[in-house]
Amino acid sequence: MKINENQSLTYWAYLLGVFLITALPLLNLPPLFSPAPWAQSIVFRIIFLILLLIFVKSILLKSIYLQEIKNKITSIPPIVSIPLALYLVLIILSTIFSLQPFFSFWGSPYRGDGSFNLILYIIFAFFAYITIKSKDWIKIWVFALAIGIIVSLIAFAQQFSLLPADILVSYSNGPPSTLGNPNLLAGYLALLIFIAFYFGIKQPFDTAQGKLKKIFLFFSIALFLGAILLTMSRAGFLGIILGSGWMIFFYRIKNHRINKIKNIFGITMVALMCIFVYYANTAVLPSSIKENNVLNTFFSSLDLKGLENDGRFSSWQMVFPGLYDNPLLGVGPENFSIVFDKYFDPTLAYVVAVGGQWWDRAHNFMLEIALGTGIPSLLVYLFFWTILFILLQKNKKNNSDNYLAIHSIQATIIAYLAINFFGFDCPATYIFSFLLVGYSFYYLQKNQGEPTISNYQEKVFIKNSLSRKSFLATMFLFLVIFLWQFAIAPLKINSKINWANYYL
Repeated sequence: MKINENQSLTYWAYLLGVFLITALPLLNLPPLFSPAPWAQSIVFRIIFLILLLIFVKSILLKSIYLQEIKNKITSIPPIVSIPLALYLVLIILSTIFSLQPFFSFWGSPYRGDGSFNLILYIIFAFFAYITIKSKDWIKIWVFALAIGIIVSLIAFAQQFSLLPADILVSYSNGPPSTLGNPNLLAGYLALLIFIAFYFGIKQPFDTAQGKLKKIFLFFSIALFLGAILLTMSRAGFLGIILGSGWMIFFYRIKNHRINKIKNIFGITMVALMCIFVYYANTAVLPSSIKENNVLNTFFSSLDLKGLENDGRFSSWQMVFPGLYDNPLLGVGPENFSIVFDKYFDPTLAYVVAVGGQWWDRAHNFMLEIALGTGIPSLLVYLFFWTILFILLQKNKKNNSDNYLAIHSIQATIIAYLAINFFGFDCPATYIFSFLLVGYSFYYLQKNQGEPTISNYQEKVFIKNSLSRKSFLATMFLFLVIFLWQFAIAPLKINSKINWANYYL
């Protein structure tokens, strides 16, 4: 197909926007871009809304056709696209009927969430699937891996005080890097590891360029695993173990001998991990380990006895009364603290986290969704991930060329859900989990070819060319006002608050 200059520039704008979005985990620069979730969510909002305006402009000026978009959307199996769209509708309804609609919609600066951003993340999955060409997916993921490497290196610098304190704050254990929380860092890196493994295996080894790419990709995996180890996140460990288990035990190899070796290797690794955990819980640790801050913290994180004092289990008990009061649409997104306050029980073990902070998250994605947006919303959400996983499995069996790619996506889904069973999302994990959804749609679509520019004789909802341009100008003006009022101005106000808190 012939692509005119405007189409080419528009596509490069899409690509640049997606690259910038995948770089957002790096954004943590006080006082303006801090706290990290707030800054990342605000900048995501700015970039993606601009991309959506460009997308609408392309439709109105017929750079792309509505029929092409319809063909792309309908090529996704409806059994997986409809639940995601229904989940979006339930989020909107739960926000409208929220106990605090305004807070549910915008969220808090501390977390950078809110239903408005969550709606944009879901739309982002469809946008990425529709606009990104097949040849550019690898570029986006490799760029994301490069960003992940920088984020991991910052974590190592924080852990081992490699930079002066006036440049980078050091952490004796559990470095958060640029994510603001070590558990969030582990969740973000887990979304990159198995994709990196796929691209690493895919690269040819018979050329110098292929060797360099392999070194880069497997170096990134080693670095990500090392950074996750530094976080001491038990949820992160669990996610990586379960995802790796899927990669090893459920990967089909036609050579039976190699398949047996693979399974023996996997069983050996599981046995060694069990022995290691048993040793950490029963043996008296030598002084060399106790005196090493990193090793001592690592072995402490493996202490299963300490789980009984984990505040998560106590906070979960406060969710169920709130669910009983609001089962259909929940209390509204971001409103966990209301239920926590109402049903707070000081007799429960370790309810208040270290440092005396009050809980504003359930630290479990299932309870968080059920409480915030209702039990039907949770069922739809679980149905979506389950069907997505099953369809990928079916597609994998019928498509040997993409077998490893799809297998890696499945491992990433397992790791992501396992980590969030004991945690929650942040802008970085939202971005990459929904980018992964768009990437999954690419493999599930009926025809993996690119959309074609055809001579569609379709009716645009605004027929007159002048009216369309006037409509675009109005949208542009509205977007400028909106971004100033609800993105740029809040960033400036937050910057002044940060100066007052930390510099005055």
